[in-house]
Amino acid sequence: MWMMLGTLLFAPEIPYDGIDQDGDGADLVDVDGDGFYSELAGGSDCNDRDADVHPGATEIADDGIEQDCGIPLVPQVPGWDSPWTIVE
Repeated sequence: MWMMLGTLLFAPEIPYDGIDQDGDGADLVDVDGDGFYSELAGGSDCNDRDADVHPGATEIADDGIEQDCGIPLVPQVPGWDSPWTIVE
């Protein structure tokens, strides 16, 4: 059995746990490979399973997806006024 720095060579990496299981020298903190660390790893990527969603991504209006990790989308019910106000 191959051992490397206390980890198994070619072992599957468990993201965001601070442990380098596969022996490549780093924990997996960017699962989708978009260049932004996940919020779970202290980064700013609000959806680390979709490379099209990250800070600075182009927001597509009215698609129900928060592409740029800005203010979270709030579902709106037609004819209902929300008692909440977003303050920026």
